[in-house]
Amino acid sequence: LRNDVFIKGTLQSPSRQRRRILGNNNLEGKTVWITGASSGIGAEMAIQLTLAGVTRMVLSGRRKERLEEVAEICRQASEARENARGSKELMSECPEAFEVIIVPVDLAGGNEAIDTAVSDTLSAVGPSGIDILILNAGKYQLSPALETDVDSVLPEIMQLNFASSVQ
Repeated sequence: LRNDVFIKGTLQSPSRQRRRILGNNNLEGKTVWITGASSGIGAEMAIQLTLAGVTRMVLSGRRKERLEEVAEICRQASEARENARGSKELMSECPEAFEVIIVPVDLAGGNEAIDTAVSDTLSAVGPSGIDILILNAGKYQLSPALETDVDSVLPEIMQLNFASSVQ
């Protein structure tokens, strides 16, 4: 993750960035769960949704250390957003505090891993549940087609990219 670019580029104008990414949708008070959130598109979605006002973010992926890094950037983004917004709002209005929940999971692990992640997430968020679920986890094979053993590669790719989303 590129903290320095994020901090310098995005946090200077969170309201403009929010409008550019999500229009005028109100995400305050919403809980979002993103799978595949440890890097790439998933990590960036977490950051952008935080800037857009999501109140609670659930981050899932295989690499807990990377999820912790993304969580910290989201906390910084939320703090910057609230600081920028603070001068515009009355002191009597107290928005809910931002919360990040980390649920490490390898979705290629099959039904048991998925069931455990769902159970852990629902226990952590409580009765309010999940408002938005982003199934971003995925895998690809980077090798020439004629050199790829499809029988060994395809089952894992299909488990993660397709089956884990529909099970």
